[in-house]
Amino acid sequence: MDEYGALKSTSITCARRLAEFLGSEALQGKGINVKFIISKKPISEKVAGRAIPTVIFDAEEATMKKFLRKWTGDHGMTDYNLRSIIDWDYYKDRLAGTIQKIVTIPAALQNCLNPVPRIEYPDWLIKQIKIRNNKFK
Repeated sequence: MDEYGALKSTSITCARRLAEFLGSEALQGKGINVKFIISKKPISEKVAGRAIPTVIFDAEEATMKKFLRKWTGDHGMTDYNLRSIIDWDYYKDRLAGTIQKIVTIPAALQNCLNPVPRIEYPDWLIKQIKIRNNKFK
């Protein structure tokens, strides 16, 4: 972890939090596999700062509460249910982006109607389609 210095990423944040929670011995060795969620709090933090290792939810209740309060910045937190902590908007945006890449953008480039109208085309694609269609007229 010392090699990464002040770099920020979800994986680095989680590794630091694991060390804080489990002790620095937890980071010994190679190939640490960290599963995490993105919390909706603290609101002012970027995504990398809102990553929470899921192993905390298996900890003793008092320990879990202590670290979740600290990591979310919500010292008055009362609901520790995973579903209420997750930043659902972040995951919806990620899913929408994936659907765009796999489904809607290829459909538009093949001059097909948008098969998922709830997922709008990005602005750059709309411009590209208009330019391309004007060339063929």
